[in-house]
Amino acid sequence: MVAVATKKGAKGLIALKSYAQKHTRRKDLEAEVEKLKAECTALLPAVLRYFELHGVDRQTIEGFTLSPRYELWASRAEDKSQKDMHDALIETGLPDYATESMNHQGMSAHIREIYRELVDAENDKPKDRQRDIDIKALYAEIWARYPELEGVLEIREDLKVSVTKAKKSTARSRIKGVLTKEVSLPKDVLDDRID
Repeated sequence: MVAVATKKGAKGLIALKSYAQKHTRRKDLEAEVEKLKAECTALLPAVLRYFELHGVDRQTIEGFTLSPRYELWASRAEDKSQKDMHDALIETGLPDYATESMNHQGMSAHIREIYRELVDAENDKPKDRQRDIDIKALYAEIWARYPELEGVLEIREDLKVSVTKAKKSTARSRIKGVLTKEVSLPKDVLDDRID
């Protein structure tokens, strides 16, 4: 049987070819994105070291503002079972987070909200009475509110770099709380030999 080319058949072949090309391009782009993510991850220690060495809390470069930030995540303690976590959340009165494997996103958001409350409470005090809020203070507050979670819930801080599109008016850095002119990145900041 010989296939006869029709207009519909030709359009279908064009669509198939276009789909295959776009699929291939998408896969290539996805691979490139994964490669770029890995490269950014490899650069993260040097970027964080720059902020630490230069005492800046943000840096604008190449049209983007970079700043280090901690992200809090809640999880079940390694030596506890899913049932232990589930039971503790129910007993605590937090059933919305007591899914089969704990609602990590929701629980983490709840923990971040408690942290923001602590920071806001400190910011409302006179400067000489403020204290830094660290993970220990956060744990103390959580155990005070939810004693059933002590030993079952763990909180970790992931240090990330936030990247936002820079505005022309914000192309400056904060150095030890003082707004200064933009600081240029030294070329050796990415050198692995920097301690």
